[in-house]
Amino acid sequence: MSPKIIVTAVLLLLLAGGGSAIYMATQQTQKALEAETETVSPEDEANPKVVGENVTFTITEGEMKRWEIKVKKAFYFPDHSGADLLDVYGHLFDDDGEVTATFTAPKGVFNQKSQEIDLSGGVVVNGGGDEPATLKAPHLTWSPKKEKIAADGGVELTRQGFGVSRADRCQFSMDFDFVALEGNAQTELDY
Repeated sequence: MSPKIIVTAVLLLLLAGGGSAIYMATQQTQKALEAETETVSPEDEANPKVVGENVTFTITEGEMKRWEIKVKKAFYFPDHSGADLLDVYGHLFDDDGEVTATFTAPKGVFNQKSQEIDLSGGVVVNGGGDEPATLKAPHLTWSPKKEKIAADGGVELTRQGFGVSRADRCQFSMDFDFVALEGNAQTELDY
């Protein structure tokens, strides 16, 4: 038998085997995803987390809405003290109930007891009213117990008509009227 025929036969076997392995892995991944999206009762000891899809969290101070958070998936903690969040989108509200900013993040954690939200994975906040601003940071934390929102991990703030500021971390108000940059702060002004 010629070496060319042997190589061709081996390649065909590898491709056929690889194709069936990819098919089997795809089927297993699909089954795992289907299992994840089912809502599981809290009493189910085999799967201690309850999974919710397209969930909305509303955080209020008294009667005033402060945050509205929408997530594609929420994995609730077994003791219902909070949830791990995936694909986060939401709004910040001012004292008059008006939206002051919108935000997105790939993931986050919501703590029910403290009402704290911890976003990560590349957070983007757009707001600023008459002076539009965009803040980008790897990590952002806020709770109603804190007056300011904290962002860290390398922050970039772009204000229309002003410029771009970068810092290690910052604190800002929901309407961007107050922004404090901390650690290696630098600003490139628009001219």
